[in-house]
Amino acid sequence: VAMVSFFITRGMPGQAASEAFTSDMVEQLAALAGEAVTPAASPGDRDRQRRRLLELAAARVHARGSQLVLVVDGLDEDVAAVPGSPFPSIAELLPRRPIEGVRVIVTGRRKDLPAGVPPDHPLRLCVPHLLSPSPLALDLKSQAEGELRGLLTGDQPLQVELIGLIAAAGGGLTVDELAELSEQQRFALRAALAGPLGRSIGSRGVAAGHGAPVDRVYVFAHETLATMAEEEFGGNLLGYRERLYAWAASYRERGWPAESPPYLLRSYGQMLAGQADIGRLMQLTTDYARHDRMLAATFGDSTALGEISAARTLLTAQPSPDVVSLALLAVSTDRLVSRNRAVPLALPATWALLGQTARAEAAARGIPELYPRAQALAALAEALTPIDHDAALAAAAAAHQTALACNFATIGPALRHVMKALAGLGRFEDAEKIARDNPGGAH
Repeated sequence: VAMVSFFITRGMPGQAASEAFTSDMVEQLAALAGEAVTPAASPGDRDRQRRRLLELAAARVHARGSQLVLVVDGLDEDVAAVPGSPFPSIAELLPRRPIEGVRVIVTGRRKDLPAGVPPDHPLRLCVPHLLSPSPLALDLKSQAEGELRGLLTGDQPLQVELIGLIAAAGGGLTVDELAELSEQQRFALRAALAGPLGRSIGSRGVAAGHGAPVDRVYVFAHETLATMAEEEFGGNLLGYRERLYAWAASYRERGWPAESPPYLLRSYGQMLAGQADIGRLMQLTTDYARHDRMLAATFGDSTALGEISAARTLLTAQPSPDVVSLALLAVSTDRLVSRNRAVPLALPATWALLGQTARAEAAARGIPELYPRAQALAALAEALTPIDHDAALAAAAAAHQTALACNFATIGPALRHVMKALAGLGRFEDAEKIARDNPGGAH
């Protein structure tokens, strides 16, 4: 089988909504379908792109005698699976009609399906397979919940402070960010996070891409703990969010300097979208200085485009959408897409030679036109060959997939660039196979 997957994670902003599901599916399915990903103008276009790529990927996988399996874990953690949400639930986006060669596996705790799932959808008709709870997991969960309640009702204000900030942010705060928000010393925070909080709150690494620095961010160890914390704080959680808003405003007023916190560039917009805070979200999505800082920090524009898409969804869900705001979002989108068209083809390879692998990959993959993107990726593979063999192979594979999606006039020249990169990697059989298949005149 060939597999594509999405793990819905409520504790990580942007990993529990349909926009993130669609973006991940587009990337994974495009790789299987041998197509390049181009920025979509609207959520509707992005959704159509996902459905089209699913059919194309299924056909390609089926043609080679395999089956495509789509795995979605944690349907119960979908933030849009609540009444009144302006966003579609991930369950609603799963295939409603059978697609040849496609099987879908979903997991989730026993809860009612979102109201938007049609009556004839397979999710409503299939018989679920119930898994027995793990005694060890139940014991750990019980201990963690008991400890979290004890921490919230204890006499340690720093612990309550950290739980409140992480709950308000949706997770994903570094020690430096927590220190800035709480005005506490880092050593005190590290001691608290490594002590009694350790079972309830854990850390995970987040990087902008291959070769990029890894930030350790703190999140709730499980979604049920995040839900429990929100319920325990109730209306008091707004006070912690107000601190996040003021924190973000201070960096916006300074023009988003180089030391801007990663959370404000990576996850803050998704938190605002989850709160349906269209006013603050519009400020972010039309802030060009922030977009430029995000590009410097994450090496790409995918996060910014995702925020714009979320803002557009919120606006169009209103009874009388604000046309001026929609126009401003269109200008922001055009600005981001246009600047990727201006990337010199040799720039990604140059970044790679300078040791900036993540920036190099993002620059190459962000080029919207297919033939130039294939050229840039192939050149990147050549530059990476003596530096990082695995990264070079990944760049060559991406170049091949992009080349196959080119039109008849450019597929031949694009594949010649791929063959040259593969030969440099010592993958002579792969290069010869492309030459034998000879689509578009590659030789």
